[in-house]
Amino acid sequence: MNASFASAADRPLRLTPRRDVLTTSPGAVSGRCVVTDPVTLAHFELSEEEHALLVGLDKEGVTLRQLRRLFERRFAPRRVSEAELQAYLSRLTEAGLVVSELPGQADALWRMEEKRRANSRRWGWTRLLAMRTRGVDPDRFLQGVAPWLGGIFSFAGLVTIAVLAAIAASILFTNFDRFLADLPRLDSLSQPGVWLLLLATVAAMKTLHELGHAVGCKRGGGAVHELGVMLLAFTPCLYCDVSDAWRLPSRAGRMLVSAAGVLVEIALASIAVLVWRYSEPGLVRLLAVNTIVVGALGTLVVNANPLMRYDGYYLLSDLTRTPNLWERSRKASAAVVGRWFFRPPTGPPSPAEPTWMAAYGVVSRVYLTVVMATIVMLLFASLAPLRLQAIAWGLAILMASAMIAGPIRQAVGFAGNPIARRRLRGGRAVLASLAAIVIAAAALNTPLPHRVTAAAVVAPRGATAVAVTMAGRLVHAAAPGDWVSQGDVVARLANPDTEHAIARLRGEVAEQRLVVEHLGVLRAEDPQSGTRLPAARATLEALSKRLTDLEAESERLTLRAPRDGVVTAPQNLASPSEASGAEADDRELSTWRGSPLDAANRAPLAGAWLEEGTVVCQVGEPSDLVVEAFVDESQSDLIRPGQPVRLAIGALGPKVVTGKLVEVSRRTAHTDRENPAQGLWFARSRATLSEEAICLALIEFDEPPAELPIGALGRVKIDAGATPLGERLLDTLSRLFWSAY
Repeated sequence: MNASFASAADRPLRLTPRRDVLTTSPGAVSGRCVVTDPVTLAHFELSEEEHALLVGLDKEGVTLRQLRRLFERRFAPRRVSEAELQAYLSRLTEAGLVVSELPGQADALWRMEEKRRANSRRWGWTRLLAMRTRGVDPDRFLQGVAPWLGGIFSFAGLVTIAVLAAIAASILFTNFDRFLADLPRLDSLSQPGVWLLLLATVAAMKTLHELGHAVGCKRGGGAVHELGVMLLAFTPCLYCDVSDAWRLPSRAGRMLVSAAGVLVEIALASIAVLVWRYSEPGLVRLLAVNTIVVGALGTLVVNANPLMRYDGYYLLSDLTRTPNLWERSRKASAAVVGRWFFRPPTGPPSPAEPTWMAAYGVVSRVYLTVVMATIVMLLFASLAPLRLQAIAWGLAILMASAMIAGPIRQAVGFAGNPIARRRLRGGRAVLASLAAIVIAAAALNTPLPHRVTAAAVVAPRGATAVAVTMAGRLVHAAAPGDWVSQGDVVARLANPDTEHAIARLRGEVAEQRLVVEHLGVLRAEDPQSGTRLPAARATLEALSKRLTDLEAESERLTLRAPRDGVVTAPQNLASPSEASGAEADDRELSTWRGSPLDAANRAPLAGAWLEEGTVVCQVGEPSDLVVEAFVDESQSDLIRPGQPVRLAIGALGPKVVTGKLVEVSRRTAHTDRENPAQGLWFARSRATLSEEAICLALIEFDEPPAELPIGALGRVKIDAGATPLGERLLDTLSRLFWSAY
């Protein structure tokens, strides 16, 4: 046969390996080589077979057939097809590990790079929760600090960290109830000061975590070529590229680099436990609690957990001598499913991955889903009190979309691959699709228990409100919990305008009385004075009547108890002028928030200015207590009298009591959003006030607890029956997207 008609398999490939790449010796990582591109600093893990093929390209004039014979001779009895070799050579070309001698390769490589960049931009939204900026080369800086800080990862340093961790664990174990009491509550995360402090703690911990990796890598002999800023879940922190650790010949050295960040966090959390144990309540103690939570919980749930692609994953990868465990485990689990859906490929089968790897792929996917769901729940818990559920939903949709983006890309690639489509077993695919539809329909129609959660407060049944009938400054008020009898003074206000008017009228009356008396004396000597006397007396009578009326009206500034009972704080909890957005009157000495009975609002010299209609307090019978729950009006259709209720009252500790819903009323209330007692709406101090539509639910105790204080705060869960999952989802979406309209 003429050479011009030789098959493509016998033509020289004209591909040569790049001379500048750095390669570890085979066997350093389970018989695999790590090839490093010194220009892009990218690392590629090659199996012994893949590395042998790469080295085989170094022979001048090598053909595809010769490369195939080389492989089958060296790794007998394994076989490889020419199509598989072509695919492998294409991957080497795309990775930039080989150089082609054919003309026009520069344009081809440029087009591939443009395609890669376009693909990266197209799917860049999936990386919004872990965005990186271009960093700097910190190698010179680390050369200076590594000798000083590297001792942390010496034998003595590791023993010290272990001792610290043991001491901290014993302190936490013996003081666990106290530690739980110091933990920030979920509803407090809506307060800017709390979550900003928590974010600052996370940023600082993750920065020191990454520096630990960098110092550990440098101490082990590796290089750190990039140090930059990452937005991890929109929290700024440091990141460093320690991928060069894969080139370390010692497995123990590589594992120490992987564990360095976890060791730093454990050390910081252990020190924080000591600070927490021996510090007084305040900022330092709160910082210590945040450090413990971020360091200990973050380490156990995320960093040291091998099911997440963080430090624990790399430790497991080195421990099992399984590089690229993440992708390989997912391919292994997909292959188990694929054997049922696809016909086996032609040619010799590829070596199967061990069973444990497929199981790891499934479990890690499930665990990642659980972690993401937990993060979404925390987002809702922290953003709901600020009425920012839309942001939480947006982040939840973004996270879910990022998780399914990979499978979608694979499905798109499969749809565009005619060879893969021919291998699909159509009957089984249709059967699986029908089964999925049936399962989804059954799941959407499955009734799930529906509980409406709301904030609540303990109050006397049928308490009578005491409201302001004349605006004034509060100068005296009974304290919450005081017993009063009918007619007793419960509050006294002062109105400067009324006081000035009374003082002015008293002066005018006194002056006019002197005029009348003077005219009466002069009448005997001056008859003309007698003619002016009737008019003067009429003026005096009119002024006296005005004074009497004004003094009677000023009595409205004194508020009295309408019945016997105990004084309790009202539920409007807002300055009407502030809630309505009106500008404060110049007479108002201060803008007030919370309840008029709060100590700051009833100070003798700087009391709150109360507008007409403001409820100052309520008076009710303390022996007949009920619970008032504040339910979002969007959920009011779900609750009705007679439904069972579970109540968690703060004054009762962890004890949960039961009751039933007896009355539902709807109203629009001035609300303050930061009060943990009233969850989504009420706050007594710093929040912005707004007008929210709420539903007031009255709840009776099945067995009233003994010595339950009036005004005790808590949360209730109203059993609203069972609702199909699909209906729940539609209701949630409707409230999310259409409630504003």
